[in-house]
Amino acid sequence: MIEILRALPFLTAVIGIPAFGLLAASTTRHFATSRRRAAFSVALSTMVAAVAGALVFMDHGVVFRDPLLPFLSLDVQSSVLPLLTNLVAAALLFLAPKRDLRRTGVLDVMWLLVVSSVLFATQHIGLFVLLWAAMNLPVGAWLDRGIDGRGHRAHWILAAITTIPVLAVFGRMLYAGAMSTALWTDAAPELAPGDDIILFALVVFASMGRMGVFPLHVWFPVLVAQDRAPRSIMLLGPLSGAYLILRFGALFPEAFARDLPWMAVIGIVSAMFFALVALGQKGQLGAATYLVLSQVGLVFMGMADTNAMSLNGALVLWFAQGVAGTGLLVMALGVRARRGAVLLDRFHGLVAGAPHLAGAHFLFGMAVVGLPGTITFVAEDLIAHGFVHHHPWLSALYVLVTALNAVTYLRLFGRVFLGEPTTGAVGCPDLSVEERGAAAVLAATLIITGIVPYPAVSARSRTTEDLISMECESGADCEISGREFP
Repeated sequence: MIEILRALPFLTAVIGIPAFGLLAASTTRHFATSRRRAAFSVALSTMVAAVAGALVFMDHGVVFRDPLLPFLSLDVQSSVLPLLTNLVAAALLFLAPKRDLRRTGVLDVMWLLVVSSVLFATQHIGLFVLLWAAMNLPVGAWLDRGIDGRGHRAHWILAAITTIPVLAVFGRMLYAGAMSTALWTDAAPELAPGDDIILFALVVFASMGRMGVFPLHVWFPVLVAQDRAPRSIMLLGPLSGAYLILRFGALFPEAFARDLPWMAVIGIVSAMFFALVALGQKGQLGAATYLVLSQVGLVFMGMADTNAMSLNGALVLWFAQGVAGTGLLVMALGVRARRGAVLLDRFHGLVAGAPHLAGAHFLFGMAVVGLPGTITFVAEDLIAHGFVHHHPWLSALYVLVTALNAVTYLRLFGRVFLGEPTTGAVGCPDLSVEERGAAAVLAATLIITGIVPYPAVSARSRTTEDLISMECESGADCEISGREFP
């Protein structure tokens, strides 16, 4: 049965269906029609991406190569990423309010879905770099026959901090004669002594920019606040910056192993900074935005260890935060679209008029901060146990960050949805039937994988084994963990 499925062009479909959806959405000027066409194509590609990822898992990590487009393939590191990207796109197309999505946003989401899907499935380093740069292009505005100037500066700041370093790395590899190097190869390019340290530092810098890690995060809150949330969430949600580190870390294994301690410090500092900023926010959207960024910092920290448990937890948290964080942000956007800038200085009681919105908001928000019964809880438990024995001070800071984030969200939810209803709260529009269905699918993804976490954890554990093997061969101390941190 598996052999029959492997003969089908799933990756061609994962990319071709949303590409056709992008074309169909761009041919109409009517927002509702454009959104409906895009949403239908994403629903189909999400199911195909789930099957493609499952094939890699069921076939014990064997690389799945597309029979029609042989340059596309999935391995254990990339198997779940097309599915995650499709889930993020589906959340935006089905749940984001019209005020934030608009026709330009629909086209941006579809463009980034197509480009990201190819990015996660290609082995060729030249194509990877080209796609990485193409993700920064405002294609949605171009196709919508006019460039929207809002957020323009922040977009190009993001493009500069994420593209220039990667182009510099690629240029140096070209100069070294490594143009044919594949991202999935175990052979590192031959470079002058010390070059690998500089090049991998540039990779980490670009990754921090795309993931919104402090201090390269400024683009994300600005774009969300300036009604450009769909594009910014599509750039952040799948955490393509983490994927950049995984793939280029294999090309510079010694530098990767050497830089792990500093990456962990950067990750926990970023998570703590954003946790404190979120706690002090006056508006509900700002609090949700920085809450998500804080959790992304924990993913960055967890990836920077040679402990199998914490590294596996970080890889699982990568998927969990992509789904839960996107869900929380689109719910926060929904609150803003319905009630304007909701401040946290008083109770608003919106649950009286929008109980389904309140329920979805609570589920996604608690999943972001690690609600038991969700896959986020499993991931965060793995990270905490991985750090506690060998790096107790990092573990203590990690627990403090998660506690602060939980307090922040409970305060946020209480002020927005509970208490005596304010004027107009009873008449606040609730989620439509279509929106409830989309929210239910995302919620089911988080809950089912949380109750039965073995497939998700097992699928990422193979990536963990590959990374730890690479780090050990590069001289890292891999007695489960045992690294000294600065």
